[in-house]
Amino acid sequence: MIITQKVALKPNKEQEQFFWNCSNASRFIYNFSLDIKAKIYKENGTNLN
Repeated sequence: MIITQKVALKPNKEQEQFFWNCSNASRFIYNFSLDIKAKIYKENGTNLN
């Protein structure tokens, strides 16, 4: 039997800003690494793991 529990977050303004900053940082890192991977593939024809 699998039991689940639903949780709702109710952050204050400071916590909400922190969540937005974290999501923006992770999106930046993902796009940055994707760009590096594309450049290396274009130059060498090999993929990064």
